[in-house]
Amino acid sequence: MDLIFQCAVTYQNLHKIEYIFKIGRKNELRILKIHFRTQDFYHLLGLQHLTDIERFFNSSEEFFISCLNAENNWQFLYQSPHFNQIQERIKSVPYLEDLMDSDNLVFQYIEKNNPYSHIRADYLISGMHNNQEFYIFLTKEDSDNYFATSFFPKGETNYTLRQPKWKVLYKEKMNLETSESILFFNHIK
Repeated sequence: MDLIFQCAVTYQNLHKIEYIFKIGRKNELRILKIHFRTQDFYHLLGLQHLTDIERFFNSSEEFFISCLNAENNWQFLYQSPHFNQIQERIKSVPYLEDLMDSDNLVFQYIEKNNPYSHIRADYLISGMHNNQEFYIFLTKEDSDNYFATSFFPKGETNYTLRQPKWKVLYKEKMNLETSESILFFNHIK
């Protein structure tokens, strides 16, 4: 099975899921409702780093839909000299749901505290999968809704340094189609 196709199929399952994190710090409580959008799939894969390949689609949504077609051939992406830079990231996308289900640390992401990065985000989730630490960056769209806009394994840079850490007090996973939910924990008094 093609790796890009496998990523798209597993990522499609995340569309029907909402994660609800209630986080606290210094007597302040915040709610993060986390979603995964098709328009962020391209960036989550890290394909923007394949600078030798021109964008071959009109929109990120169009790209995602084309990835769900098992007959499409993505060999030209794998042949990019920059593919090694994103290979581990792409291989990890199918485990994104497992990563979200695991124990997580949440940091408010203050961009000026990491001046060497171009990442624009409001929060950073750090989690472990198969003894590897990963970062998921969240961007606020409206009210309490946040979207995963970047994702990659921890490399040499520790993105959590100088970022305020918030305690996860409540964590729930809800299927938006069936309204079934899994409450991981509730430590709110």
